[in-house]
Amino acid sequence: MKKPVSLTLNDKKYDISLDTNDLIEAEDITGMNVLMGAVNIMLPSLGLLRALVFVALKKAGEKFTLEAVGKMITMGNAVPLRDAIIAAWYGGETEPSKQGPSTAYQINAVGADQKEVAAAIADAHAKAVESIA
Repeated sequence: MKKPVSLTLNDKKYDISLDTNDLIEAEDITGMNVLMGAVNIMLPSLGLLRALVFVALKKAGEKFTLEAVGKMITMGNAVPLRDAIIAAWYGGETEPSKQGPSTAYQINAVGADQKEVAAAIADAHAKAVESIA
């Protein structure tokens, strides 16, 4: 069963959750593979983050446009939004993987220092698991 995650945006709190269909919708919006590649749910570009937040808010009953959601994302809230999106995805699973993040994220992180990428993924994974515990 899904456990919603609280996301605060512009001083308003939303309960969000993401499932496979939501990720597919974000893929349709961006043309990106959400789970694999140099840009993915764990290390999203701003375009992917905007699509994921848009889909999550739409699912929560909000009627924002994609452009309006983009205007809400700032340098100051991009990382907390990413963390909420990851937690919402993990919250959609009954039992998150105990194996940790996939090495595919490390392999596909083009142009990035592998240790830095691995640390960022491990940190995001730990926060996501912590938030649903």
